[in-house]
This record gives sequence, C-alpha cells and structure tokens, in this order.
Amino acid sequence: MFKIMICALVASVVFGATLERGLELLEKNEKIKSAVIDFDRAENNVDFLKGNVYPDINLNGTYSKLGPGTGIDSKDTSLLSVSLTQPLFRGLREFKTIEASKLYSKSKNYIKDSITRELKSLFVEEYFSLLSLFKERDLTQRLLDLSNKRVKEISDRVRIGKSKKADLYTAKSQAFSAESLLQEINSRIEKAKISISLLVNRQMEMTNMIEPKEITDLFIHKNYDGYPTLKTYEALKEAAKLGLKISKGAHLPSVDLKANYYAAKSNLSSQRDWDASVVLTLPLYEGGKTSADVTDKALAINQAEYDLLSAKKSVVQMIDTILTEYQTGQRRIDLLFKSKNAAKTSYEELLREYNLGLITNLDVIQSLNQYIDAEKNYYKTLYTVQGSAYRYKILTENI
Repeated sequence: MFKIMICALVASVVFGATLERGLELLEKNEKIKSAVIDFDRAENNVDFLKGNVYPDINLNGTYSKLGPGTGIDSKDTSLLSVSLTQPLFRGLREFKTIEASKLYSKSKNYIKDSITRELKSLFVEEYFSLLSLFKERDLTQRLLDLSNKRVKEISDRVRIGKSKKADLYTAKSQAFSAESLLQEINSRIEKAKISISLLVNRQMEMTNMIEPKEITDLFIHKNYDGYPTLKTYEALKEAAKLGLKISKGAHLPSVDLKANYYAAKSNLSSQRDWDASVVLTLPLYEGGKTSADVTDKALAINQAEYDLLSAKKSVVQMIDTILTEYQTGQRRIDLLFKSKNAAKTSYEELLREYNLGLITNLDVIQSLNQYIDAEKNYYKTLYTVQGSAYRYKILTENI
C-alpha cells in the first residue's frame, strides 16, 4: 500500500538515473516552482507601486432628487464630471517605495537561486549515497557468496573428519549474518530510491546507475560573498534603509493637483466647465504613529545587519563542511586503496594456510570480514569525496 501511495505522488514516466538528468528534473520541484511564483509576484508588485506616481482619473456621476418644498433651487439636479488627482510631492516616498520593492524583487530572485542550488546539492548527496549503497550491496553479496562457499567446503571437510563441527557452525553463522545484512542494505536502497524520486517528482530507473565523470581538480574559492543567500540579505538590508527614509518622509507635507471637468450638468448654479486646485497637507499630529514607525524602521536596519551576519556564518559553515569532506577524504583514498588490496591478499593467504591446517576457521572468517569492510570503506570514501566535489561546484557556481 505504501509503494502504491508513493507511485501516486510521482509521475508514471520512468527516466534513466543519471546525475545530469536528475538535476534537470529538479526544476520541476515544488519548492523551486513556489520560489519562481514569489519572484513573479514581487515583480508584479513593482508594477503596482509605479501606479502611485501616475494620476488617478475617474468618471463621476451624481443625480439628486429633492423632496417637496418651495424655493428656486427645488428642482432635481444631475452632474457628470471627469476628475483628476495627480500627486506632486510625497517626500519622494513613492519613488523610494518603488526602489525598495525592486530590491525585494531581487531578493526573491536570489532566494530562488539559493533554493535551486541547495536542492541540487541535496540531490547530488543522495545520488552518490545511493551509488555507495549499490556498491555496498555488491560487496555484501560477495561476502554472502564466499561465506556460503565456506559452508559447503567445511561441510565436506567435516564429513571426512578434516574439520570440526564447530567450524561449520561458525561458517553458517557468518553466512546468516551476511544474508541479514544484505536484506538490510536492500531496505536502505529502496528508501533512498523513494527519497530521490520524491525530490525530482519522477520515478527514476535506478537498476543501472551511471557514475558521473570524476572530478580530479577542484577550484577552491576564497570567499562566498557572492552566494545568493548573502545577496538576498544584502538586498533586504538596503531595502530596510529605504524603509527608514520612507517613514521619515511621512513628516513632510504632501502636495496634490486636483482638477475636474464637467461634461454635463443640470439645474446647478455654477456654469464653469472645469476647475483645478493645488492641495497641501501638512501632518501636525497623528498620535505618535509616524515617530513610532521611524523607530521601527531603524530597528529593522539593525535586525537586517544581524540577519546578514548570521547568514554568512551559515553559508560558510555549510560550504566549508563540504569542502572539508572533500579534502580530508581525498587524502585518505590512496591509503584506503592500499588497505583493501592488502586485506584481499591477507585473506587469500590465510585461506591457503587454513587448507594446510596451519590456522583455524575463525581466522579465515575474521580476515574475510576485514577484506570486505576494507572494500566498503574505500568505495564509501570515494563516493563521498566525489559527491562533495560536485556539491561544492554547484554551491559556489559564479561566486
């Protein structure tokens, strides 16, 4: 039932599991789509705010019906007019608001870029982790095959009296443990497949995963100031500074041009076709709201600075941790390669010595486990190093 639910969440089309294909499919991830919509909404808000600079033009119509009474002006009246209101001065707040909105729009674009990079980094991590699991499964299968082979050989030796029954039970225990481990790895592989498929919103065929091209020379960046997350907080900091200027502008007077053109009117004493006026509004007292808003915007600048400092620490920690994984693992690969080869040679030598009756079966089993573990450590480190290299390149692109 669980697998059926998972299949309902991902598309029915099955794609080959290559790293490049997975990175392409990430563009369909809902987090990236949501970030794109956020950016589009921010761009639309800039267009909306530009409307505050242009005049408002309205068509107005009124009809007044008067009740019974006496007097010259006791007739019903009607008026049709076109009114115009043009803001002349708002302390330049409207222009600063548009500028701040543009900065918010930039920040949304940087957020989209940041989300994309970090999702790609996560996909690369899971992809290489799955490659490592497949290799671990192959090696565990080899361990199981060799263990079963040992069981058969020792069974034959027990029948002719060359080995003790205890050796046979020890070999069977080894085989059972290897088979149990193999099942556990298969379970981890299935979970990893589900995780990757949900990440790319597609069911990917992973029976024959292709290893990406090895990165042998990684360019190390000296600083990460160009990382999109930091650009986001820098844009928000500049927007906060403009917010303070906008709030201070509320202390200044407002000037508006207002005009009316009368297209049709009846039973009105005025015979003018149009009128115009300049209206000045000087704020005197608003219960301290403007001063409180200025204080709030000043605090917002301080908060934006702290957010930027915190973001820098997080970005440096994230990228440097990946870089450290690459550098430390790179130094260990050659040693682990030599270690696995030595462990394999040791196992083969001990196997011959056991056949000559020089050592016990327990020595052989211990050597076999050491040999398989050495192989696993080598490939696990190799895939971790390559995954870290790809993640570092993705995260530091164009910075």
